[in-house]
Amino acid sequence: FLLEFIIIKLYGERYQLNLLLMFFFALASVCIIIDEFYAWFLNSIGNEGIKIVTFAAIILAVFNLGINVLLIPLLGSFGAVVSLIIALIVCINIEVGLAKKYLNVKVKNGYAIRN
Repeated sequence: FLLEFIIIKLYGERYQLNLLLMFFFALASVCIIIDEFYAWFLNSIGNEGIKIVTFAAIILAVFNLGINVLLIPLLGSFGAVVSLIIALIVCINIEVGLAKKYLNVKVKNGYAIRN
C-alpha cells in the first residue's frame, strides 16, 4: 500500500484505492486475454481468420467508443471499464460466431484442423 500512499500524496484524496474498480479492471483483463486468444487462433488459420479478426477489432473500437459516450458521463471511470467489458464480449462473440459460420475449423489435440 506504499503506492497508494504515494498516489494520494501526489494527486490528492480523489485517487484512493477502489476495490470495485479494481475488480472491473481485472474482469476486463480476463476478457482481453480471451479476445487475444481467439485473435491469435484465427490469425493462425490464414487470410479468412485475419479478415474475421480485423472486422471484430473494428466493431470493438466503434462499439466501445459509442458505449463510452453513453456511460462515462453517467458512471465516470466505472462507465469506461464497463463499456470496455461489454465491447470485448461483443467482439469475442463476433469472432467465435464468424469463425463457426465461415471457417470449417475444429480443435483437436491443441491444433486447429479444417474439416
